[in-house]
Amino acid sequence: MENADRTKEELLVAEELNMIMEAIKEVDANVKV
Repeated sequence: MENADRTKEELLVAEELNMIMEAIKEVDANVKV
């Protein structure tokens, strides 16, 4: 069960990183224009 919990946390972290990367891309696009 410990591994399953760890995997869930890693998925949440990966999702947050994805959202942050998307936000950075949007900011970059706005800055370039």
